Amino acid sequence: MAETDNTTESKAILLNEDNRYTRYLPFHLVEAEMWDELCDLLIESNFLEEKLKIIEGNNEKITSLPAIFEIFSDFEKAILALPDDYVKREQVSKMFNLLKVKQTAIIPPDLGSVGDLYIPVSMPKAVIFHVQDVFSNLQGRKYMVNILDKFLKEHKTKLVFVEGGSGNVSLTDLREKASPEKRIEVAEKYLENLKISPEEYLDIISDYPLVLWGVEDKELYDKHHQSFLETNYFKERLEPVLLTLHQTINKSKERLQNSTVAQIETKILANQKKELGLADFSNFLLQTAKQNGIDTEKCPNLINFVNLVDLEKSIDWEKANHERITFIKDIAKRMQNNTDIQELIDKTNYFKMGKISSLEYYTIIENFASGLGTDIDTYPSFSYYTTYLKNRDLLNTAQLLHEIDYLIELLRVTLVPNLKYRDLVIMEIKLQFIEKAFSHNLTPVDYKRFCSLHFQGIAATWFNLLKENLPGCSLEIEYNIMTELEEKIPNIKQEYDIAQLREDAMIQNIISKLADTGEKTAILITGGYHTQRIAEGLKKCDIGLLVVRPKISQLSDHKLYISILKEQQSSKKIQLDPDG
Repeated sequence: MAETDNTTESKAILLNEDNRYTRYLPFHLVEAEMWDELCDLLIESNFLEEKLKIIEGNNEKITSLPAIFEIFSDFEKAILALPDDYVKREQVSKMFNLLKVKQTAIIPPDLGSVGDLYIPVSMPKAVIFHVQDVFSNLQGRKYMVNILDKFLKEHKTKLVFVEGGSGNVSLTDLREKASPEKRIEVAEKYLENLKISPEEYLDIISDYPLVLWGVEDKELYDKHHQSFLETNYFKERLEPVLLTLHQTINKSKERLQNSTVAQIETKILANQKKELGLADFSNFLLQTAKQNGIDTEKCPNLINFVNLVDLEKSIDWEKANHERITFIKDIAKRMQNNTDIQELIDKTNYFKMGKISSLEYYTIIENFASGLGTDIDTYPSFSYYTTYLKNRDLLNTAQLLHEIDYLIELLRVTLVPNLKYRDLVIMEIKLQFIEKAFSHNLTPVDYKRFCSLHFQGIAATWFNLLKENLPGCSLEIEYNIMTELEEKIPNIKQEYDIAQLREDAMIQNIISKLADTGEKTAILITGGYHTQRIAEGLKKCDIGLLVVRPKISQLSDHKLYISILKEQQSSKKIQLDPDG
């Protein structure tokens, strides 16, 4: 479509944020020749998101672009009015779906928070609301009830995927056993005693047409469940021995360390107690390494993180945003090639949907600007901002934590030229990884490191350390437990491997059930331990994902959680009769 003077004028009106007449434009009734300009606005602008913020905050301030759509229904009417063969219809629909999910992502802070949001560029096969279960935390479970209720109301979702079961595990049949009042009364008691889950609670008390669907491979679940309980039983016997080892190692290190290492240990302790922030702690580690001529080449994420913190402090955010708007308008005015314009719109759309990173997007923007003779350095605040975003995208937080541990080890070992001290550091590292492993707290990066450590002969090494530092004490119990520990390390590795197989099975079962039912939205409830791998697997299958963490206002009872796991699912018996 050739751009006439009239369409140029209409485009100028639409893009002018000070023009109030745009609020009266009926997008769903507009003439066809204006669709290109209007749809570019839909795709490129974040005006609807801004409008949502205004509505949510009851803010009276309304700018012209947010005012174009007073409510979501106007947006839907606009999409319905688009010609079926209109080339940008699919792009507009994708943006609308993304914004609807983002609206869902507004979780009241008194209920929880959003952990991850992902919408594929291609139309998602389905959108899953993944709620992390808090198991033995009663208050958190009550927040979960409200979060699930929100999703069920807003999206008419029927399908709820759960771990710990296979196939249909719904309790809907119980509704006919008693009156609504009696159902609520009994279900409240079972929820309070952690005998039923939040989704089971809603299945009993509500009239939602729910299907609770277990996504486990039963054989893998049973194997992992049994292994978990055995590990936990041994962990309870192991903990006193590990505490004694920690105390012995620390006392032995204190006798051997110099002032520099003593300062490092003090900073480590302050960081663990949250008295020293991660940024200051990271900067301290890098500065100490530099002062002592220690190479930090293997710590790129740590270096990037410290630089990002410094850069963040130097950015004038308000000025950067103003320069960003001016910069984009500048290159938009200079663009003459329709192909370039369309590519910029597409990349902007991909960036908003999270398909391309800040690094990719702003590199493309800068290349466009360079080709048009616009120098980003003439917008210094915006230039700092893009540098910050691009470097932030390069930051791998999992690797950052690994690099911090690596540099701590390197400083400890390098700054104390004493073989005995180095042996103590290595013992302590292995001890920490064993504690994490038996507490089921290893991250994927931690697990790789755990598998790389050599534990053969560790029982004898630790026993000799205790015997040397605790003369006259009977250490037979400790020796037996440490010997048993060494024998169980291959078992704990196997347990983590089974957990991964479980997650793979859950992903496959979710995809299969969605395909069988044709459902476009579903809820998934698993423990946070499984979230990362399941999320990655679902994203690869073009599933949209919103991960929600319920608020936790009190400490979870781990012993209560273990007692719940020990109860067999078949023993769960809910009595709803008036005399039950």
